[in-house]
Amino acid sequence: MTDPFDPDALFDKAKLFINRCFDAHSAGQFDAAALWASLALEIVAKWALATVNPCLIADPSDDGTSLLTAAGLSKTVADFKTIPAKAAFSRCARAFPGFNAREAGRISGNRNDDIHSGALPFAQLDEERWWQSYWREVAVLLSAHGMTVSDLVGAENAGVAEGYITRNNETVSLLVAKRIEAAKARWESRESGVERLGGFVFGPEYESSAVCPACGNRGELMGDSVVGEQEVWPDSLEDYFTPFSLLDVASHLFNCPFCNLFLDGPDYISAADLPETFETEVAIEPAWEEYNNE
Repeated sequence: MTDPFDPDALFDKAKLFINRCFDAHSAGQFDAAALWASLALEIVAKWALATVNPCLIADPSDDGTSLLTAAGLSKTVADFKTIPAKAAFSRCARAFPGFNAREAGRISGNRNDDIHSGALPFAQLDEERWWQSYWREVAVLLSAHGMTVSDLVGAENAGVAEGYITRNNETVSLLVAKRIEAAKARWESRESGVERLGGFVFGPEYESSAVCPACGNRGELMGDSVVGEQEVWPDSLEDYFTPFSLLDVASHLFNCPFCNLFLDGPDYISAADLPETFETEVAIEPAWEEYNNE
């Protein structure tokens, strides 16, 4: 039996689904093509994680059975369970800066609605925009391992996928420009005495601030993916025994509470010329407090 967590097996399965996707795409069957594509996205996400370590896709809720199998300490391959798509996307967003778990979740949600309900979700979508977003997320996962869409879809279909990626960049740039102009207009036309038009957003774990490209005030830059870390020990004797970590975090979301500009996604952050990473300080807590040695 093929190891269900083997990266090569996962990649071969993703290729199979993508081939079926392109067959349906060539026949003008968007719903079928999108269904196979969305199935492939989950497999590609698990491949990207398993390539780093198979334990990253093992379901931790079965008393360690799947984790032991993924670690090579058990041969119960038939009982191996992988994590759900939502968990895989969340882990990819933290592990591979640039991947948008929310967008991947929307793609997966379309698939679930199509399979598990009487709805026809793909019939309501803008096909061009859907493919643009889809191939961007796939490309980020492949790029994280030094690969391109050609490695997944083959040379014959690579031009189609790359075309969607190029048009996605153009679309995002236009959308960001429109959002900035709208936010700027809101800020300039606000009533006298009004200091803020929006509110604070809670979501990603880490945050810093950056100058808003629309109103020039300080907005919130947020993210979850840590791309660098440095332990810092203060110079002063008083604070010497309270070190902190200086984290370098990939920017994922920007929110301005003044003009209500909101940008969700690394590509939107980049298109707005906002910092693609930011620094933040995190206190280092004593590790021994986490243990219960009764």
